[in-house]
Amino acid sequence: MLSARTVTAQGKTTWRNRIDYLVEESDSLSMKSQTTFYIFREFRNGKRTRETWHYTLKDGKVIIFQLHYLLDNTEFTEVYYLDRDKPVCMEYYETAYLATYIDEVHWGEMFFLEDNTLKQHVMFGQKRLEPPVFDSETECLDRFHRRYRELRNNLKLTSYPPE
Repeated sequence: MLSARTVTAQGKTTWRNRIDYLVEESDSLSMKSQTTFYIFREFRNGKRTRETWHYTLKDGKVIIFQLHYLLDNTEFTEVYYLDRDKPVCMEYYETAYLATYIDEVHWGEMFFLEDNTLKQHVMFGQKRLEPPVFDSETECLDRFHRRYRELRNNLKLTSYPPE
């Protein structure tokens, strides 16, 4: 039989449980309702690629957006999970083009945040292309803000306050 103290301790929410819940909810909603658009981008080396962007709204707010693009037979994926316009989880992956298995990921990085504070950083594999596509963990918020601003500019959502 469980004591009241045990039940209380098990019911206590941690930052990671909250993030996991938000990620699961966002993923579930994005399976049902997702919008896609494209942006063409030119890199410093003169190569051009098409970024495919997906986003999902809940109550008029972006809760998840992701983008991917192909460069030199390598696919890059960025995923951003949000809660009240703040990032809670960011994922970056570099995979072989048309990879079907998780072990085909060359490199990956995940950031877990609470109130714009990095709580956990996980990195695996090794980057293949240079210059590095993603910066160090200290620059993850800058990258989020750049990408989020780009998303909002392309959506022209009037419900967001101007910067």
